[in-house]
Amino acid sequence: MKFLIIATPKDIMFTLPPAMARQLVEAQFAWVNQQRQAGKILEHYWIPGWGRAVVIREAESAEDVAQAFNEMPLGGLMNFEVYPLAD
Repeated sequence: MKFLIIATPKDIMFTLPPAMARQLVEAQFAWVNQQRQAGKILEHYWIPGWGRAVVIREAESAEDVAQAFNEMPLGGLMNFEVYPLAD
């Protein structure tokens, strides 16, 4: 099943020291690329000026999507909206 995910940074993200924020963002990019190569993330976009990311993800269930949030480097620093998609 496909899911549309909209990720928005929490305010705390903007209080991190720049070096730490950079390190987390780089780790997040690596995680996203790994998920793309595994066929789990089908599409990934940034919304310029809004600080948001939009993802189309393949998953068995909403629980699997939630588990992925726990695995991602920025997971605890982001708010997520998740919508199941139908073809």
